[in-house]
Order: sequence, then C-alpha cells, then structure tokens
Amino acid sequence: MQTLEKRVVFNYQACSQRQIDNRKYLLGVIMSTPEINCATTTCSFNNDGCGAFAATMGTKGCVTFLQIGTRPAVKHEAIVGACQRTDCTFNHDLACDATSVKVENAKCLTFSAK
Repeated sequence: MQTLEKRVVFNYQACSQRQIDNRKYLLGVIMSTPEINCATTTCSFNNDGCGAFAATMGTKGCVTFLQIGTRPAVKHEAIVGACQRTDCTFNHDLACDATSVKVENAKCLTFSAK
C-alpha cells in the first residue's frame, strides 16, 4: 500500500488544524484498508485479480461487480472502499477492518456475522 502514500500530495501550510487532522485521519483509513483477493473471473474488473481501485461490498456481495466485456489494462492493488454490511464484525463506520478480504462469485467470503 506504499504506492497510495506516495501519490498523496498535501499542502499543510494552507490548511487549518482541523483540516489537517481530518486529512491525516482519512489517509490512515486508506492506508489500513484491506486488499481484495478476488477469484470472480466473470467480473470485468478482474484481470488476474481485482483491478478496481476500490470495491464496495454490499448486502448481496460486491457492488462493484460489472460485466461489460472489457478489462482494465492496468492492475491496481484493489481495496475495500466501503462496506454496507453493518451486520459484519469487520464493519466499523462503514469501512472494513479485516486484514484482507476474499471474494468469490462476487460474494464476500470474509463476512462474519455479529
């Protein structure tokens, strides 16, 4: 996940302390977001693994799942951008705090009921 940190450009001198604290918090959330191990080969984002920058997990599985007959040329380190499964033990403030997320057939196999 070091590549994300390198892409973040931020001018601290032009911001209030509250803005700085908020941005540091958000950067921390991004840096701790779990990577996705996806085996859903029918998804257009899957190019030898998830190619979406950030996937959303919903009540019926991966909401980012898409079938349009094309695949991304560049493979990203996909992360869970948001989680709608409020009944999952890994969901905290609509973000996933699992160490990694396994997805198969667009279903989150890491889901663990509260």
